[in-house]
Amino acid sequence: MTDPALAIALPRIEGILRETLRYHRIPIVQPPQGDSRGRVTLLTTLIDRATDVGMHADWQAFLRLLLVDSDGGLNLRNSELHDLSDTETAPQTVALVLLAALHATAHAHQAAAPGSGI
Repeated sequence: MTDPALAIALPRIEGILRETLRYHRIPIVQPPQGDSRGRVTLLTTLIDRATDVGMHADWQAFLRLLLVDSDGGLNLRNSELHDLSDTETAPQTVALVLLAALHATAHAHQAAAPGSGI
């Protein structure tokens, strides 16, 4: 069972990244063309593009390891939001996700302010 804080914070982090990139006119959706269906940019790509709007590479690596890396990271976005975890979430894991959400929020506000970045 996913911790309620994770159920709220994990999708919000992704949403904040999408909003920040959209604000800076970085494409986050590929519209349908001809016979091909449109598609939404994956979270991995959103994290990769976050440096384009001033996010420090260390925070980018933190988000990648925490949210989407299935090899060496926690891959929390998939394991928690798709109910693939069969263990209770550790309090320190919840704290890391909340830290990521706070940083993404702070970065979004800073990225909207000219001449600054986190």
